[in-house]
Amino acid sequence: EFIQKLWRFRDGLIYLSPAPLYHAAPHLGVNLTIRMGGTAIVMERFDAEDFLRLIERHRVTHAQLVPTMFSRLLKMPDEARRRYDLASLDVAIHAAAPCPVQIKRQMIDWWGPIIDEYYGSTEGIGLTACDSKEWLAHPGTVGRSVFGELHILDVEGKPCPVGKTGTVWFKL
Repeated sequence: EFIQKLWRFRDGLIYLSPAPLYHAAPHLGVNLTIRMGGTAIVMERFDAEDFLRLIERHRVTHAQLVPTMFSRLLKMPDEARRRYDLASLDVAIHAAAPCPVQIKRQMIDWWGPIIDEYYGSTEGIGLTACDSKEWLAHPGTVGRSVFGELHILDVEGKPCPVGKTGTVWFKL
């Protein structure tokens, strides 16, 4: 239920998974969709234009991507990007790697403020999240902790001062 709320899953959702199901997040997305009685569409492999075509054809409401997929979508010619009706897409979730600020900004400009980001691990020890509004206020953020106690520690395991690079640690 926690992830369903975080990813804004709802009755009648149509979820498009462009990623392989052996990864935890796409697997979870498809499973939660089925559990809620929604429709899950799984791509055999990611192709940017096929992805857009599937959104239009099936009136997809939710999708989960990685930043590389954003880059491939943005590299499509403008004519091809504008060819498809994406109005049904309510939520685009992304994670798995850092998203360059310029890529995320271009995606929000194109799709609107429907892009939610999270940072976490398969082990489920902690999770951060932010929506487009929060991200636009703080470009580059992965949000606030929504599960687990977040700490940024130096190599000696001591808290880093604000602005210093460290390692992310979650504590339950």
